[in-house]
Amino acid sequence: MGMLESGDKARRSKSAAAAEASRHKDDIAVKREQIEATRELRRETIKLKAQVDEIANRTRIGNLEAVLMEGERKAIDDLRNSQPYMLATEAEQKRAEDEIRRTYAAKRSQYQIDAPEAPGEAAASGGIKSPKTREEYDALPSGTVFRDPKGVERRKP
Repeated sequence: MGMLESGDKARRSKSAAAAEASRHKDDIAVKREQIEATRELRRETIKLKAQVDEIANRTRIGNLEAVLMEGERKAIDDLRNSQPYMLATEAEQKRAEDEIRRTYAAKRSQYQIDAPEAPGEAAASGGIKSPKTREEYDALPSGTVFRDPKGVERRKP
């Protein structure tokens, strides 16, 4: 009986070792899945952080757009109320205003911001025009806000 017990113990021992090896393989597979899930989570987190950064940048640009629009309006108002402006010829006045507009346009261009729409301009003209042909576009007066074929609001130079 000693030999049979010894054989049983050996078989049980091999069986236990096989079960342990199987559990170990399962543990490794689970660990690999967890590692891959962690990597995927990191990739997703990076992607979401980039989206948040993009939203923050758009918000900053939106705020910058408002600041630039207000700055341009105030600069032109201040210019028009200045003594030198009042004493200048009409051509000099226009040149000075255009210089201010170019300065602000350069800043808007630097941050890829479209030119601002004058307050109430769309309402006064019955809404924003959407020229469909070159002739319709050419017929728009300079400074008119219009919607281009892609739907972006622009101001005709």
